[in-house]
Amino acid sequence: MRLFTKCKSCSSELMFIDYNETRVDFAKNRGKKSLLSCNKCYNKREYFVNEIYTKESKIIEILAYLILLIGTLVIGCFIYQSYLTSNSFKTIRASTFLLGVPISIFIILKRQDKLRVRSFNNTYF
Repeated sequence: MRLFTKCKSCSSELMFIDYNETRVDFAKNRGKKSLLSCNKCYNKREYFVNEIYTKESKIIEILAYLILLIGTLVIGCFIYQSYLTSNSFKTIRASTFLLGVPISIFIILKRQDKLRVRSFNNTYF
């Protein structure tokens, strides 16, 4: 998980990677204070656990939108192809339910990412 905090010297945003899901787990494994070094001003300072936060992942967001776009296009082409070949309303109606698959995957990915961010940021130590 990518974690962030603001540098106390230059106010730039520090980013580091850690695999703890909540602040409580983070504090158990690393302590109440963490020594971090700024990449801009090169100052090392201690930061309390409550000064550290996470954000929604842009990679997951891009992946979710790609799955939605590509999945919808592929299934839309399948629906159009079935319309041209069979002209059966039941076939077309059944295949439109397939549109729910990429939409469901999109919703699940976005919800899980928000839940991950909320579970870390709303847990105070």
